[in-house]
Amino acid sequence: MKKIVTTVLCAAFIFVLSDIAYGQFTVGGGVIYGGDIEQVGAKADLSYTLNETYRLQADFSYFLPKDQGIVEFNWWEINGNLHYPITRAGTSWVYALAGINIANINAEADGFEPNTVTEVGANVGAGGEIELPFADLFGEIKYVLGNADQLGIAVGLRFSLGK
Repeated sequence: MKKIVTTVLCAAFIFVLSDIAYGQFTVGGGVIYGGDIEQVGAKADLSYTLNETYRLQADFSYFLPKDQGIVEFNWWEINGNLHYPITRAGTSWVYALAGINIANINAEADGFEPNTVTEVGANVGAGGEIELPFADLFGEIKYVLGNADQLGIAVGLRFSLGK
């Protein structure tokens, strides 16, 4: 599993660097709500605009631990998504997103060995961005299809690393 993830991330990194002449990087962060774990979390992302049509995004989300009786759940996920614009209006746009999700779920209970599972799923969803004077305000809603399926709703800010 680690070899597959490493290979995919390296290939995406090389693909991004191969089109550096056009691209624009943004870095962002925000809050996310996970529907399955029913917890809020923090999200950090890095986006790269390939051209006027496509943008690649990688993000990491960590959800607050959830206690259910004697069991505590910890959940984090890594996502790689492709954004495709549905509509644009000035400096605002709405986009569809699709990609891959890798979720890590850990359950711990006193007196028992921790149980950790890693699941791979597919992301589908939509988002939007509005340009502000200092950053871009974004909102996204996505659903992960797979064994660790969950609805994710996120809002935050993205900052351009050069225009």
